[in-house]
Amino acid sequence: MIDATAKKAQYGTGTDIYSTISIIVGVGLSLAGLVFLGIMLWAGLRWMTARGNEEMIAKAKSAIFAAIIGFILVVVSYGVSAFIFSRLIK
Repeated sequence: MIDATAKKAQYGTGTDIYSTISIIVGVGLSLAGLVFLGIMLWAGLRWMTARGNEEMIAKAKSAIFAAIIGFILVVVSYGVSAFIFSRLIK
């Protein structure tokens, strides 16, 4: 019944595989961005509570550096996937 009404209204009920994969990739990259935020907060807190301990500061700096590299990779992969899926969905 709903499908018949949707067809009469010329509204597509199904999505193609490219749209579904695009949504899944978008959600995955959003979760990766949240992980980046969590790592940055954790490393910043670790640096603030180091109290001058050079070893803890070095670990916090390396975590921040790794998080930034990961964030750059996420942004680049989002751009590439958005470009590819925009071409496939057309």
